[in-house]
Amino acid sequence: MAEEPLQVALRRLHAVVEEPLEPVPGQRFMLEMSLGLAVFPSDATDGDVLLRKADEVLFQLKAHKHDRSQWWQLASDQSDIKPVIETEIDAYDAEAAAMLAQAQDLFRNSARDFSLAFEQRIASGEEAAPILAGLSTATRERHRRMQGDLMDMLFQPSTTRVAIQSRAVRLGEIHALVGVDAAMLSRAMALYREGLTDHFNQTLLSAQQRYRLLLVAERRLQDYLEGELRSMQHISSAYLDALSVPLPESRTLWVDSLRSELEAMGNLPGMAAALLLRLNADGIFTVEHSAGPAAEKTELLLQEPDAQAQLMQDAGASPGATVQAWRDGQIITVRNFSDDPRRSTWRDMARTVGVRSMLAVPVLDAEGHVAGGVCLFGQHPGQFESAAMHQFAQSVGQRWEELWRRAALPASAAAIPHDLARTYRERLFSGGLKMFVQPVVDLRSGSLVRVEALARLIQPDGRILSPADFLPLLGDAELARLFRQGLDQALGYLPIWSAQGIDLETSVNLPPSTLLLPECDRWVADALAQHDIAPGRLTLELLETTLIDEAARDAAIARLTAMGVNLAIDDLGAGYSSLRRLSTLPCQTIKIDQGLLRRLRDEPKLTLAVMDALIEMGRRLGRDVVVEGLESRGMIEVASLLGATYGQGYGLARPMPAEDLLSWSRRFRLSVEPGHAHTYLGALAQHWKYGHALPLEKCPVTAFFQEKKLAATQAAHWHAEAHTNEANDAVNDALTAWFMKRMHMQQAGDD
Repeated sequence: MAEEPLQVALRRLHAVVEEPLEPVPGQRFMLEMSLGLAVFPSDATDGDVLLRKADEVLFQLKAHKHDRSQWWQLASDQSDIKPVIETEIDAYDAEAAAMLAQAQDLFRNSARDFSLAFEQRIASGEEAAPILAGLSTATRERHRRMQGDLMDMLFQPSTTRVAIQSRAVRLGEIHALVGVDAAMLSRAMALYREGLTDHFNQTLLSAQQRYRLLLVAERRLQDYLEGELRSMQHISSAYLDALSVPLPESRTLWVDSLRSELEAMGNLPGMAAALLLRLNADGIFTVEHSAGPAAEKTELLLQEPDAQAQLMQDAGASPGATVQAWRDGQIITVRNFSDDPRRSTWRDMARTVGVRSMLAVPVLDAEGHVAGGVCLFGQHPGQFESAAMHQFAQSVGQRWEELWRRAALPASAAAIPHDLARTYRERLFSGGLKMFVQPVVDLRSGSLVRVEALARLIQPDGRILSPADFLPLLGDAELARLFRQGLDQALGYLPIWSAQGIDLETSVNLPPSTLLLPECDRWVADALAQHDIAPGRLTLELLETTLIDEAARDAAIARLTAMGVNLAIDDLGAGYSSLRRLSTLPCQTIKIDQGLLRRLRDEPKLTLAVMDALIEMGRRLGRDVVVEGLESRGMIEVASLLGATYGQGYGLARPMPAEDLLSWSRRFRLSVEPGHAHTYLGALAQHWKYGHALPLEKCPVTAFFQEKKLAATQAAHWHAEAHTNEANDAVNDALTAWFMKRMHMQQAGDD
């Protein structure tokens, strides 16, 4: 059989050393050869792998030089070589440290060459180029040095596995955030292995030394790579988890929704701050809430005159990312504040708070208008530029739009700055809460029957803030706290008034979320016992809402009524469930929404019809009816003429400090007479309610015309005609229109 070409070549090669050498006369030496071979492509296709396999078989041959059958061997055919049983390589023990110490120059040269080759072979690729494109020259240079420092650290004899993994976690976080993926990282490590092998092959180390040193280097590189990949997976999972948290229940308070959502965003790896901004009354974007390690500093930065985001800017001025996102309704990113000429104002300020990049996401309302903006500030340049981050930004926008649509009381008015809101909340629960009281008056006798306790926030300078200024800033937990403190104050007033000869009832608003808390009835019972107040003297006012679980609501109400506390449905007529709730809930009082009365002057016929129906329904069900919002004498006359039992509003008394109630009660006189009209609005209500049912001479409207000296007017003629059998709708409509015209001519306080 003819010899294979490889065998022929090897036989000729060995012939070169078969003759003895005589370097010194009289001293002859015989040379022996060992050769390990790996063949492309049968053994491997990668040069690095081929060299490694050849090195491995060479090591085996040399270990068996006394019992081997031939001086060379192919990697693919080691059947006649007994494998050498080698002890496991520990890349961090004393032996490994000694090998690494001897090869430090080799590793340094390899690291230097790797840094130079990296941008040429890896960074110029389609995936990596955009990442490095946003880096300044100085940042690129720091990046090169960091690569060299990393390689130097990996192969220092004293470096531990823990130190390598710790470094891998930190760099893995950065790489994941700026868009480096596992494939790019693996290619970078392969590039370094290739360069490292090239340097090994140029040394005078023996094959066994190279082999064992390569195993140590490979083990350390593998530990680092695994650490980075785990870190990158952790970052990816954290960002996905932030988007997969279940959305809050429908009608959750807006302040609770934005707090929990921003806390989740602000705690994400690499996030410096997460802010929600909305426009205030001056057209300046105001931080409504914030979270994250640099949130407070970023808020303060946004208050600087030069750094404020304003919707209206000077002509030619470059809009900031927040303004641009608001105007365009599109997601805007800032790759690097340090290098973006459009963000020159922010450059130095952003660096001081640790902010390098930014993502501005507009939040659209149901009509597609921008309602606010979520601004995320990153700790790293280019943090929001990768494809994965673009998808994240889109999901953030969709999630916040759903939050806005679901939220209760989403504060459609101008935003309150976060720091001011925080000041209000802190003041409210550190002595600033004071419960004012507003009298509820019997519209038949004019007597004071009860008061409603209303929260006020007293500022250090004496300014008094109404609930509209601070209630939208409170979450469910804070509303519960406000209820408990307010209840305590309200009940504490009753013994004081009793000692002054006024025995009253009091009512306190009970938020729906607080009603559902399992501790609610215990809180009420404890407060009544503390002040020694009979349960029947307390009325809890429930806002009309169908957006809480009915079974839980009914159970909570049953516990309260079982102890003898009275219940009132507040703002009846403001929602769609009024009739059903009125007939099913065990309430003693219904309060007609004051918003309904505001329509009296513009839509008197419709408003009178609704009020009359509600008052009559309450009467038939045996409930006390309180008409809220009685701001004028005319409105008081309307409520009285329609048969309401009680009234409340500025026309009777404004909310006042509890200590002023006694003096007010001594001065108060009801300004209306049951069954009589002294205002145009009262006369209109009388005309609408009774029409021509009474004889003309006994009709209160006739007395009204005489009192106003209008008996000779066309209106008086229409009124007289309305009492005849020939009256028609046109006459009644004409009289109604006349009353409305006169009402609008009068001052609102008189009607």
